[in-house]
Amino acid sequence: ARARKQQPQPSKPKPPPPPVYEMKEPQQMPDIRIPGKTKIKMLIGFLVVVLLAVGITVPILMNRDSVRAELTTAIPGIAEFPLTPDRDISIWHVKNDYIMIATEETLTEEEVIDFFKRLCEKRASILSMDTDDFQTVYGSVKLKLVTPDGGFLINQPKSETDLAVGKAITLLP
Repeated sequence: ARARKQQPQPSKPKPPPPPVYEMKEPQQMPDIRIPGKTKIKMLIGFLVVVLLAVGITVPILMNRDSVRAELTTAIPGIAEFPLTPDRDISIWHVKNDYIMIATEETLTEEEVIDFFKRLCEKRASILSMDTDDFQTVYGSVKLKLVTPDGGFLINQPKSETDLAVGKAITLLP
């Protein structure tokens, strides 16, 4: 017996896509109003937050700027090489603990260490820090001193020994 060839089944027609929903009658959206007292409370809350932020940051920034100005004018007096404060000195961070100085003089490592010590002591006296604690005076300060032949980076020495043996000092290319 011969196998019958099955005739292809007629495909079922695809159902039409669902109709796009159309509102039969316009609907009224609910009226959402914030009462006047609530608006005033929200405004007062916002103003309290803004005034609190300003009250905290403005004194900090004013203190930072006054210390920075005093330190910038004092640095040429403690340096044994010529500096122009506006051009050669940059001080960064809120604690004024990252100091970058550019000079046209060639300096030795010993001269840079002596300058770093005088700089940190001057900064500590301006900030009224305890000068007996090494970490307080020297440990948080980073000095980048750029010279024509490269320069030096003294990066937060952990102890007097690290500073003396050069462990905290990096020669810049």
